[in-house]
Amino acid sequence: MTDTAPAAVSGVDLARVALRAALAAAKSAPRQRPRRTGAAPSRQARPGGREPIALGAAVSRMIAEHGLQTGAAGGQARRTVLSQWDTIAPELKGRVQAVRYDDATRTLYLRPCSPAYRTQLVLHQKEIVARVNPAVGSGTVSLPEMLRAPRYAASGRPPAFKNQCPP
Repeated sequence: MTDTAPAAVSGVDLARVALRAALAAAKSAPRQRPRRTGAAPSRQARPGGREPIALGAAVSRMIAEHGLQTGAAGGQARRTVLSQWDTIAPELKGRVQAVRYDDATRTLYLRPCSPAYRTQLVLHQKEIVARVNPAVGSGTVSLPEMLRAPRYAASGRPPAFKNQCPP
């Protein structure tokens, strides 16, 4: 007869033994609450009259409560911003032109008559948004984008000591 030495127990074997012991203990212990089977939970009335509602209904309610506009109303905002620009900022009339409004990003594109006006517009972006939104609807414009001023004449040089913008 051969004498066999007991095999060393490896980490994997120890893990299996521990898993079996934990499963046996879990089966023998009384359950505290029923196991979830994936079925939808029962809908019970919540205190304070708060009932669960669908996401679309919740969004529609929020839009109505906050007075926001959706869908085709965005096109109205574009026409309003562009057509009312001269009345929104009369001091910029002839110096800054509202070129385009993007509904998706809520960006108002402005084209100044000179690089100096472009710099001023960049510095006063918050004031522009604060003046436009009350006139055309809260939250209509979130970001004004300043386009480059028109190029100089064919020579490529600015006219000497002449203001490009109307007085």
